[in-house]
Amino acid sequence: MDDIKTTIHGDATSDQIKAIDHVGSHARLLAGPGTGKTKTLTRRVLSLILQHNADPETILLLTFTRLAAAQLKDEIKKVLEPLGKATPQVSTLHSFALRQILYNSSRVDALPRPIRIADDWEERHVIQEDLKRVLNLKEIAEVQKLINQLSTDWETLRVDEIGWEQQFPNPAFLGAWRGHKEQYGETLRAELVYQLKKQLNQNRDFQLDKEYKHILIDEYQDLNACDLAVVNELAKRGAELFVAGDDDQSIYRWRGADIRIIRGFKNDFAKSRIVKLEQNYRSSGNVVRTALAVIKPSREREPKELFTTNPPGTPVKVVATRDEKDEGSWVVNAIQNAMAKGTPPNEIAVFYRIHAQSRVIEEALRSHAIPYQIIGGMRFFDRAEVKDVLAYLRVLVNPTSDVDLLRIINVPARQIGATTVNRLVLQATTTDLSLIHI
Repeated sequence: MDDIKTTIHGDATSDQIKAIDHVGSHARLLAGPGTGKTKTLTRRVLSLILQHNADPETILLLTFTRLAAAQLKDEIKKVLEPLGKATPQVSTLHSFALRQILYNSSRVDALPRPIRIADDWEERHVIQEDLKRVLNLKEIAEVQKLINQLSTDWETLRVDEIGWEQQFPNPAFLGAWRGHKEQYGETLRAELVYQLKKQLNQNRDFQLDKEYKHILIDEYQDLNACDLAVVNELAKRGAELFVAGDDDQSIYRWRGADIRIIRGFKNDFAKSRIVKLEQNYRSSGNVVRTALAVIKPSREREPKELFTTNPPGTPVKVVATRDEKDEGSWVVNAIQNAMAKGTPPNEIAVFYRIHAQSRVIEEALRSHAIPYQIIGGMRFFDRAEVKDVLAYLRVLVNPTSDVDLLRIINVPARQIGATTVNRLVLQATTTDLSLIHI
């Protein structure tokens, strides 16, 4: 038994061990940045399997990004594989929702069959273009705004309110969107979690693919109302919840994330355990003190005292630039200064909030011949060229797949203009024929 505990706990601290070993009730781990949250989640899985004899098939870990899911899965796999144990399911909430809907495909009539999730290209060049034409809108941005509103209404559960359709900014859009979905068989990615929530709530025949007894949720501060409704349903089906997050790090309010959810965990789940991790092992003293100075004035934040025993380190600087080009120049200058003082490039990191911001920084780095690597780049099957090949294969198998034909109709370039394509689509719509037959 002592050997098992040593394997599980390793160099974990007493606070981390409290979280690792807890069973018997729902629990919330309030973990500040750099406090060992990932290590705690990883070792908790070990504890459930080795110390409490939990079947890996009954353990589910949910994250909010594919990168986070991949990293967490790798960490758990590294520990479990040498012990001859299977790795539990680790996925994003959207992937989990799709998995459950596919498992129940014969019981779900709210989505087209076979279920097909539109990727970014299809959403932009098929769905949005078609809705723009049907609604006779001038700018694609108008369609995008309506799709974003629909996504927000799913995330906040506004769609369940009486009179929602009549109050929607453009009610005609809803009919056009439903018509497109019926014709092309495409489902928006943003709809998945809402459909899972709806099926769990209303469909008595809907079954989970496995009997989950332990569900661990990372970044709990980023849940929205729809996510919480799904979590509630999973708990009702007998799962013990262990959620980890930090209300100080909630950054997804633009996608409906509600910071009150992590703060209200103890009210949502009675008799739950609250555990905190407050010692930062990653950052310098100056970084921790600066972060606390920014966040401490918030009166509603969960009480916790983040601290570190690390050296003070370099003082934190706040730099204001004129525009993004000036920002890129500043970043390059800072990197060059660090390299001139002997810091190798692989010990320098540039963080940005979204991938769209990387362009200007990449251009600045390339123009000064500074080597760099993008972490968390596109997966193989997310690459445009791979999706193009798959679209060709699908058209070979099913020539009437208009979505795939639209994707490859000009790949490689065949001088088929947008006007011609729009005329073909209009003809196909009015004659109720597939594009291949026009």
